[in-house]
Amino acid sequence: MFISRRRDTLVQQKRWSEDLTSPDHMMISLETYIEEAKLIHEAVKVPPKTDLNDWLASNTVDFYRAMNMCYHVISKHCTQASCPYMNTGPRIHYAWQNGSNGKYDILPAPDYVDKVVIWISEQLENHELFPQDRSPSGEEFTSMIKKIVGRIFRVYAHIYYAHFDHVQASGAESHLNTCFHHFFYFVKEFDLIKERQFLELAEATSSSPLLSIQNTTVPATDLHDVSSMVLYSEKGALIPFGSILHPSSRTLVIFIRHFFCSMCQDYTRTFCSLLSEKDAREANVGVVIIGCGAPSLIPFYAKLTSCPFPIYTNPSSSIYKKFSMYRNLRIGPSADYAKTSIARTLGNYVKQAYK
Repeated sequence: MFISRRRDTLVQQKRWSEDLTSPDHMMISLETYIEEAKLIHEAVKVPPKTDLNDWLASNTVDFYRAMNMCYHVISKHCTQASCPYMNTGPRIHYAWQNGSNGKYDILPAPDYVDKVVIWISEQLENHELFPQDRSPSGEEFTSMIKKIVGRIFRVYAHIYYAHFDHVQASGAESHLNTCFHHFFYFVKEFDLIKERQFLELAEATSSSPLLSIQNTTVPATDLHDVSSMVLYSEKGALIPFGSILHPSSRTLVIFIRHFFCSMCQDYTRTFCSLLSEKDAREANVGVVIIGCGAPSLIPFYAKLTSCPFPIYTNPSSSIYKKFSMYRNLRIGPSADYAKTSIARTLGNYVKQAYK
């Protein structure tokens, strides 16, 4: 039997032969579920006393529905004329393997996506692979799950590559990102898609906040000037800024507004839930977080955000100013990582400041 995402309830899915692509069956609770979960990486893990294959099957069905709904938003813009190929980048094109003769057919993107939808629906309706009276099992099931999520990923990549402006115009950007983020962390958790596929499609998904990196070059003269400026450790030790930059690896330096900022706390908490120390080490990337409050606040911030990375502070904000980071009263656009309302943010600020 398949289980719902809610960890405290088992729900048997009875009718897999129904039309999974109809609007009535596209309504999902991804955003509600992820909001209820403390951290996204916890949300994708197998719940206690739950069969792994049940969890894989249940989520795969939901990812299929979510993909359908996201593609529906831009489907009128994805035509044979606008998208003559199923591409997810200037050098990445996909062909559909014809089951009857084994040949690969070059198809326009909308035709390719139609075949993906029909093919996945047929697999989900195969009761030998997705039984209704017992848990799925066997290597064939695992292999099929990987094939399904691989094709779902291609559709998401095409949406980001060719139609992200249409998603933004429709106001569905947040929902698309939520669906894709959940999907991304799930397939990484269970190693369902090879790493090289993520790298190949990174260009296509660069519109996603999950994978995008804004490359801004800092002039060498600025780095030279800043390298001697002083940071403080939690114990009050003086640390030159230049000493936190690893000469043999890349260093990601995250500047937060201040230690009491709930938005920054949400950002740090989310970031640390997505990138572990092990992942950073394997990628040969150093991570450092810099605030501008008192050194004594560093342990409080590290515990509050579950941050395993080094945290320093620049109380005078001299480094902030050198990099042209200035304070203002603009709230700025909402972000997917922000879980705290403005009212609660102000309340948390006062509460934490007076602890």
